[in-house]
Amino acid sequence: MKKIKTSKKDMKDNLYIVGIGYCNAQQLLKAFDPIAYSAGRDGWACDYYNVDDVIISTGYSYIDSKRTKHTYKQLKAVELKADAIWSDYSLTYKQRLSKVKRLMKKFLNDSIKRYKESKEV
Repeated sequence: MKKIKTSKKDMKDNLYIVGIGYCNAQQLLKAFDPIAYSAGRDGWACDYYNVDDVIISTGYSYIDSKRTKHTYKQLKAVELKADAIWSDYSLTYKQRLSKVKRLMKKFLNDSIKRYKESKEV
């Protein structure tokens, strides 16, 4: 699938955004294709992934999280789990792909839940 060029302003209109620094979720994102990218004066800025209507922005100059909340420690733990799944060659590729996609969806749902809980306090 070919990525389209878009502006950060257009992407910020989305309800949920998870901002992830460059190379911090390589194993998680391996299961998904980017839908778009943004570029600035200095060239490529970030890629965007759409997972269940949550936009993941990742790159050198990504969009900060919006209505989601996660820590680097939480992301790193999920990334290590994804790496372990991809390294488990007792599973077929389809099984590994399915497990990583479920792991990503759980991470995103947890990020939305943490945001909502932080606003209730």
